[in-house]
Amino acid sequence: QSVLTAAPDVRRQAALVCQAGFRLGQSVARKRPPISASISGGKALIQNHPSQPTNDEDQAIARSFDDTLNQIYDLNLDLEYALWDWGRSKTEIHSRRVEKQSLMLELEVARDDALRRIVASSIQIRLHQQSANLSRSILEKIAPHIEAIEAQGVAGTIGLADVRQAKLRVLELELGLQETEARLQQSLAELDRQ
Repeated sequence: QSVLTAAPDVRRQAALVCQAGFRLGQSVARKRPPISASISGGKALIQNHPSQPTNDEDQAIARSFDDTLNQIYDLNLDLEYALWDWGRSKTEIHSRRVEKQSLMLELEVARDDALRRIVASSIQIRLHQQSANLSRSILEKIAPHIEAIEAQGVAGTIGLADVRQAKLRVLELELGLQETEARLQQSLAELDRQ
């Protein structure tokens, strides 16, 4: 799963799906009416008292603030709503949904392609490993026979051409093993790049 999400084309497509989801959310949010409210309040600075206080105590009451003062509050509520937009917002939301669905399908295609490449590389790696193991096994099994052929060549019981041909076969097997190991390393590096 992490190998699939790490593929560059899958990451790019997932980012496009995310952006499409964001644009869809913006379109849906624009359809909702914006509402704002504010509340402010305070106490009245004027108190109902006789116009001319007669003594010092009345003057002190006239200048003081207490809980009997009038409290004033303002409530502001703003609501904007378009009664008719000729279907613009509905069409925009629909097109954003279709765009997101389309990008999600493309993301699935990108994931499938990445998975196909990973499976193909894994199969190729497994084949190279089996081929290399088989070549090593063959080389190990024929090594005693090659030594026997060389000994017969030194003893003169078989011709030098036969000894050279046996050594040539061993050399071909060794070169084939090296090529297989090189292809194996190349396939492993290719899998890491995916």
